[in-house]
Amino acid sequence: MKKGSFEWSTVAKLILTLIIIIVILLVIGLFKGGMDKAIENIANFLGA
Repeated sequence: MKKGSFEWSTVAKLILTLIIIIVILLVIGLFKGGMDKAIENIANFLGA
């Protein structure tokens, strides 16, 4: 495996993990208090 493709693979996994975490937070937020709360949870998680 080339070094470049390994680095890309690692970056892709990190991005994928972040997307999964955001989706989970969205779902939890929707169950707890609707879309506004879900967006607020994501903003807090990302440090906004």
